[in-house]
Amino acid sequence: MEVVSSDWQLDGFKNDLDISGIASVDGSRCLVVSDEGLHVQPALIDLASQTITATRAVRVSPIVKSKKSEIDFEGATYSETTNSYFVVGSHGLGGSDSEFDPNRFSLFQIGVDPETGRIDAADMRRASLLPWIKSNPITAPFVRKPLEENGFDIEGIATVGDDLYFGLRGPNHEGDCLILQIGITTLFEETGGDLIVHRLPLGKGRGLRDITPVQGGFLFIAGDGSAKVNGKKSKKRYDLFFWDGKNDKPENLGTLPKNDGKAEALLVLEDSASEIDVIVLFDSLPGGAPLQVQLRRADPLTTR
Repeated sequence: MEVVSSDWQLDGFKNDLDISGIASVDGSRCLVVSDEGLHVQPALIDLASQTITATRAVRVSPIVKSKKSEIDFEGATYSETTNSYFVVGSHGLGGSDSEFDPNRFSLFQIGVDPETGRIDAADMRRASLLPWIKSNPITAPFVRKPLEENGFDIEGIATVGDDLYFGLRGPNHEGDCLILQIGITTLFEETGGDLIVHRLPLGKGRGLRDITPVQGGFLFIAGDGSAKVNGKKSKKRYDLFFWDGKNDKPENLGTLPKNDGKAEALLVLEDSASEIDVIVLFDSLPGGAPLQVQLRRADPLTTR
């Protein structure tokens, strides 16, 4: 893993101190979300100038209208199978004294024109993972518990084929970080299908901060789950991992450089047989403080 550029910039975004997810339809158009507000923000990617520029924001309608309510967007992904973006709320509580907010338990599918990359605000529908996580024996004990008490909290979303994958910051389950897998049709059409829970042994107190698909598997960021789970303060260390989506032993690719932000979002710029270029965005830093990282495959892929 090598840091190759810190010159990228995000321009014109609302709530640019709270960027939490990004996904691209074609390498030139993308969608950015933050964990504040009720908008998703389409944007243009310019490789030459290393700039991601916001276009007109699109409002997402909450199911409960209240000034105190929020969706708490935590991730975005693009699906070639359905020609749509998926953006997800945290499915968790806002804090130790927060009440249940149904808006946070939201997953939105937003249609995209694959030829132009433009999103269709009229082609939008909502689902929720709540029924599945409440009934699963691994996740059920942590639903509606605050993150500070190792409660349930989604931080990343990815899609491969007909399935969605959700990276959890919490709970950390007996030293394992959790990734949930479920069919798109299962969620949105309420057809038969199970929630699959992948357990990755990353150590106690750790949690996922974002996940994105690449050839052969996924990249994900791991950081602290909850500062109070082990009675310790957050160390703010963020590691980048590769996971093949099958076994329970992800590969640690290295620790991201320290700054005052929280590594929250991944955008793949190039995914070739020999290397992957990815941008990391940081919550709590202006414009996400983009950092471009290059990963060289130890065993280059022979087929795409």
